[in-house]
Amino acid sequence: VEAERPTPVDISPDQNQSSITLDSEARWEMPSLGNDPVEAAIEWLDAGATGEGGGTLIVDGMEADRLDVSASAVAEVRINKNPYSAEYSRPGRGRIEVITKQATTAYHGSIGVDLRDSRLDARNAFAEVRPEQRRREFEGHLTGPLGGNGKRYFLISGEFENDRRQSVVYALRPEGVFRANVENPQREGELTGRVAHRGDRHQISIQGRWERETASGVNVGGLSMPDTAMTLEENDRQVRFSHTWLASPSFLTQFQGRVSWNRDDQRGDVMGMPRIEVDGAFNGGSAQVDSTRKRFGRDATYTATWSGKKH
Repeated sequence: VEAERPTPVDISPDQNQSSITLDSEARWEMPSLGNDPVEAAIEWLDAGATGEGGGTLIVDGMEADRLDVSASAVAEVRINKNPYSAEYSRPGRGRIEVITKQATTAYHGSIGVDLRDSRLDARNAFAEVRPEQRRREFEGHLTGPLGGNGKRYFLISGEFENDRRQSVVYALRPEGVFRANVENPQREGELTGRVAHRGDRHQISIQGRWERETASGVNVGGLSMPDTAMTLEENDRQVRFSHTWLASPSFLTQFQGRVSWNRDDQRGDVMGMPRIEVDGAFNGGSAQVDSTRKRFGRDATYTATWSGKKH
């Protein structure tokens, strides 16, 4: 009897046959609402691995609650690349890893424009006149080297959206059927800047992000009357610092810290009116929402990795 030793199982992340990696070209070919690569990648997450808390988003090695750069600045999106890594709180099937573009030798950038107009929409059966919508979205990024030694680079990413749209109200009032198109404009702006240094043993990066989002005419539509409208405003600031040190060929340390400020404001357009809700007919009265919420957060992660001869 002749037998051959079977090929040992390779646990290297590069040999993971069940991993999914989307580069820039594949990401642009995917259908995604709002040009969001994270929303498209969520479809591949394993519900058993995510649990009730949902999946985990990792941006450049640090856990984040959302993607903090524009879509064009994303280089790769990975799922299950290293499923058993002890560095993260979720296994690979419950984790989305995003790697942004980093250029140290040449300048790269892109600009994208997304337009939508209601003149191409079908009619709305509940509205007497087709509701208007004019959506304009501009996004882009620029990255390149700082200096001639190829060790420092920068990244500037921005995304701005202006969505002028209308909500349709179709309700039954005591005086008869009520139909109206109510304006519901939304504006959003986001700007991210990063400066990084890559040495032989040290890698340092500092990133700042600014975001502002406003919306009016919220909560109006369907059975909700125009007097239930509310206005929302959200402001977000964030600063992130990262330092990686290769002390020796077998010892690596990484420190990441983040500080964030956030403020949410909610205001009802009409105040002092009682709330009236008639099931299946109409919802009227004031929104009864008037609040301001401020949050200040900070978190840090320190990872030390040592590799011996066999482990």
